Amino acid sequence: MTRFLVITAFTDESQIDLLIRTLKDQREVQVEHELITGLDALGAEREIFNRALKRRAEVDYVIRLDADMTLNHPGFFKFLQDIFVRFEGIQRISLPVEDYFTGGQIMGVHCWRASSTPVDAAIVPPKPESWIDKIPGLTIQDIPFGFVNHAWYPSSSQSARFGLHRSLKACTSGALHSHWLTLYRLHKAWRANPGDSGLSYAFYSALLIVSDPALRKWEVLSKGSVENERVLSLVNFMVSDGRPLQTLLESIDFYQLHRIGGGNCVTYSVILFKSFAKSLRRLLNFGKWKVLLLRTYGRKANLHRFTQDAS
Repeated sequence: MTRFLVITAFTDESQIDLLIRTLKDQREVQVEHELITGLDALGAEREIFNRALKRRAEVDYVIRLDADMTLNHPGFFKFLQDIFVRFEGIQRISLPVEDYFTGGQIMGVHCWRASSTPVDAAIVPPKPESWIDKIPGLTIQDIPFGFVNHAWYPSSSQSARFGLHRSLKACTSGALHSHWLTLYRLHKAWRANPGDSGLSYAFYSALLIVSDPALRKWEVLSKGSVENERVLSLVNFMVSDGRPLQTLLESIDFYQLHRIGGGNCVTYSVILFKSFAKSLRRLLNFGKWKVLLLRTYGRKANLHRFTQDAS
């Protein structure tokens, strides 16, 4: 029977139990699941690579699945196996997932022949998993049926991490990169449902990264780090008092921004986030008092009053 090795890096994702159950439901294949815990994003990716390399002669296929992903069909792995059998030259298959934050499909699942695992890999930010892309194969951008759900029913910290991660990638990948399209879709989903806590945490976190270059550090993704705690404190504050952000939102002419962007979603997203971020930066310009105020007053803090006092 065909053997699949699934490798997952886990932080605090609430979907992990459901992922494990759906892995056990896969039919006509043998599934082994290895869980990586206690590492930051870069360390976890290095461990994923090391484990795939170590097991390359013991299993047939390796799948990299995030801890916030769950499988929708018990025949998913068999489906992947059939593609590899039919197209012998393909060494890797990358598929999109049904994403909660954008309301659509984003790239997320990578499966490759275990024997094709490279003996060396450059694992660096902003996209440490890019070593997988170098395995020759097939990348499918859109599929009619989503085999995998991503981040459904997320926690607040998990939502914030999505916004931080995607905006870090966008800010370090150039103004025309597709990561800005992901942010555009996140913003669109949030505008449609601004009362959704998960979408708010993701959207506000993304705004903070775009608005403050000093926050664009890989450490911001590491749970418990100083950078991560700082951002989460700010986002908690923003979510608890969304009125200033709503005022900002109403002050932006979205039609005009879209026209300036020539109707292109990626260009529009860059203009939108940078315009929003510019106003947000002024709104949150507490200087050295910023974290102190949040720690002292927490949810009772009045953003407008502190902004006026600071100025």
